[in-house]
Amino acid sequence: MERESSLFASIKAPSEQAENEIVKITQASDRVREDWTFEGTAIKGRASYSFAVDGSEQPITRGEQSVRTPISVRAEWQNCTLIVHEKMLVHSLVVEFKNTYVLSERGKRLTIFQEAHRGVIDSERRLVFQRAKGRTMQSMKIAEFGLAAMVALMTAAASPPGQTPPVAGVTGGLIQGAFEPSSAKGAVFKGIPFAQPPVGDLRWREPQPVRPWKGIRDATRYGAACVQNPMGLAVFLQPLAKLYGAAYDGRKVAMSEDCLYLNMWTPEWPLKNPVPVMVWIHGGSNVMGSGAEASYDGAALARKGVVVVTINYRLGALASFAHPELTRESPHHASGNYGLLDQIAALEWVQRNIAAFGGDPKRVTVFGESAGAIDAGLLLCSPLAAGLLQRAIMESGPVLSTAHHPSSLEAGERFGESVARSLGAADLKKLRTAPPDAIIRAYAEVAARQTDPGFVLDGWCLRSAPADVFARGEQLPVDMLIGNNGREMSAFRAKAGKSESKSVGDPEALKKAVRIFYAGATPVVIGMVLIDSALGRTQAVDLWLNEVIADCPAMAMAALQAETGHQAYVYQFLRSIPGMGEKTLGSFHGLEVPYVFGAFRQPDWSWLPFEPVDFALGETIQKYWTNFAKTGNPNGADLPHWPNFVARSQTAMQFGKQGGVSANKRARPTFCEVAPGPLRTRLIESGGKTK
Repeated sequence: MERESSLFASIKAPSEQAENEIVKITQASDRVREDWTFEGTAIKGRASYSFAVDGSEQPITRGEQSVRTPISVRAEWQNCTLIVHEKMLVHSLVVEFKNTYVLSERGKRLTIFQEAHRGVIDSERRLVFQRAKGRTMQSMKIAEFGLAAMVALMTAAASPPGQTPPVAGVTGGLIQGAFEPSSAKGAVFKGIPFAQPPVGDLRWREPQPVRPWKGIRDATRYGAACVQNPMGLAVFLQPLAKLYGAAYDGRKVAMSEDCLYLNMWTPEWPLKNPVPVMVWIHGGSNVMGSGAEASYDGAALARKGVVVVTINYRLGALASFAHPELTRESPHHASGNYGLLDQIAALEWVQRNIAAFGGDPKRVTVFGESAGAIDAGLLLCSPLAAGLLQRAIMESGPVLSTAHHPSSLEAGERFGESVARSLGAADLKKLRTAPPDAIIRAYAEVAARQTDPGFVLDGWCLRSAPADVFARGEQLPVDMLIGNNGREMSAFRAKAGKSESKSVGDPEALKKAVRIFYAGATPVVIGMVLIDSALGRTQAVDLWLNEVIADCPAMAMAALQAETGHQAYVYQFLRSIPGMGEKTLGSFHGLEVPYVFGAFRQPDWSWLPFEPVDFALGETIQKYWTNFAKTGNPNGADLPHWPNFVARSQTAMQFGKQGGVSANKRARPTFCEVAPGPLRTRLIESGGKTK
């Protein structure tokens, strides 16, 4: 037997109910929606409320998100009193309530009392639940650890910008950010911890959950960068600036092992409706950089209607170190890949907390450049990242390039043992107490005589090589936007202090890449690359290498992703900046970053003589990127049409040398072969082998 009832209708006590009777109660108004099912002594249901603070007429809502999300509900009857015990999730904080429902004499109305099972905050606030217009049905005192987050959000929401700083509740407690200086509407939060500091006994362990803090944590300053060369990205940028006749000194990096922090920009505060989320993974060869770089200020992108998140992750020896003892102590029998695990932990944090900032956890785009793009590609190959992202943008770092194939866990462990011997560390205790700079030195010394394993197939985070994963179509089911710059290798030659190219690197790695992506044309391509290299034709060699290690692998990834039924888009960034260094560098590695973030005037890029066309191109690229984050399609009414990539047409959007934007219908490099069927076979034959 089943019957419907209004919230204000009579509820029979269990002794009065017919056998197996189920009572459904629904109450809906402009401020409340409740759906409860009573079955004997059991009760199940959901409740969504909008609130008014101190009886004001302005309801506080969080878009379509329920401020209170039930975790569990149980009920018990005491005569005609129904006591409901609820456990709720209040902006990532768990709080328990006891609700007492008392039937009136006429059995027509419920009187509701609610109390929280926590202490009262020092400055008491009163929250009014308004169930119907003009009728107050319940009130309560606010508990410190539970509803304080809700109260802070409501207080901030009811206050004009500039008077009360934005406050949000996240895993661990409350944080207070600031209003974005460049926007009259947006907010920015910096230095938010997403995991415990990986120090002491937590060095070389998977990231651990944040510990709660008391009070409101300041979120107006960036956290420290992870341990790296104190010069940071200046190591890469200084030689480039020199070629343009400009001085760029950078500044010393503030770094620490306590570095697992993220930063966030919102388009408005508070947001009325959920918006897409873009999570940036910085570049730097996985040995330098941070999410706090001035170049990655997310305000410009946020103004396009997205929430932007930038993250830190462990780098170098503190990120990729594998060792047999670490494998043995791990519950997953794995070691290494700690930087990748940090990125996954940050994405898990986004899933749990982003709704408190107006972000939509079901529309998360991971985007990254260089190592950040490689890492994004590896995330597509990790079962641990399943469900954490729906789209991916990869700039200048296709994971199918042969340079990025993981090593075996055994190779990583052997390398780690060599590092431990170099340090004179006989056990994990000594390894975990060694100074970080000593570990980095020992790691570099060993890497000078042994191959640095980098990422490893640990059987947990990474279970198969990317070539195998993509060949089998087992990568994450996401929409993809991927591309490269016109002369990626020129920047690395400048960093090495070479103006001419006399070498093409590892000949065997080059041959392997060409066999995968050029099939029967392999002898021709290798011969032409070696001839151009021997004759010192630097630009020609750059273009060949660009095709072999960047353009063709990127198109291969797009073709295979499109075959799975998802959207795929490819771009070619060919813009070069007029000036002293243009001939030597062209559209060098990393040059697209200031366009993506609108960072032309930031110190990292202000040494380049940008022109008005660059600012216009940056605006166009930002629209494409944010449109893709919103819908999985970069196109918009005011933009040149960007066709999706399929193997048979192989069209890419070209951001031209002079700053023009147009679809290039002949984007595929000469001899490059990305037909999915034969490509899968070649990947399985060549790509699944580990170092």
